[in-house]
Amino acid sequence: MEFAVDHSEDGAEYLEEIVRYIAREYEVPETEALVRVDRFFRPYRWNFDGEEAIEGLYHRHVDEWARIIYWGFDEWGDPRSPGEGPPRPLPSPGDPRLGGRALDEGNMQINIVLTWDATLDEVGAAVTGHPVTTNGLGARFEVGAFRVGVVPGPGRLDEGRWLLSCRPRADASWQDVVLTTREITCSAELAGAEGADVEMLDFGGPTRILATSHWALL
Repeated sequence: MEFAVDHSEDGAEYLEEIVRYIAREYEVPETEALVRVDRFFRPYRWNFDGEEAIEGLYHRHVDEWARIIYWGFDEWGDPRSPGEGPPRPLPSPGDPRLGGRALDEGNMQINIVLTWDATLDEVGAAVTGHPVTTNGLGARFEVGAFRVGVVPGPGRLDEGRWLLSCRPRADASWQDVVLTTREITCSAELAGAEGADVEMLDFGGPTRILATSHWALL
């Protein structure tokens, strides 16, 4: 079996055990089980190529990982039992460069930090493509695939930096995410921003940064 996530030989064997368990116990094709396991342990969340990382994989038994990956968690944060509600939706393939992503899980946030000595109205106009009037301290906009919140920072207001916290719509695709990120960063730079740094965060845990610049992302 081939996994996108980095792994040692021992890590691959354990992942394969989880795949076979899901296929056998929940009576699904092994190809589906592989997709579920591979997408759950996405490259930007996990890697299993070191001793410490392997311990993180071993801290749950195969059957427990299988329940989490196939059935998800209950309202108390415990792995659901088989038949306790429907299985988790089959993940979408997503962008193979990022290991795949089911955007409708609602755990994705894209943070764009603009280095720009501009007012919030100027930032809003560049991002939305039309004039806006704000209170000068914070605002929310709908832009392409994103719902965007804009506030000063990180840092003090007079440092000329703006934080754009972007959450993809539930119906957004990877292409939508990439195009809207490109649209925002390029529009801001054309309007006078000195730079735009992008962080893609996954709160499905543990959180890891996917990319630290829009050139790496796009």
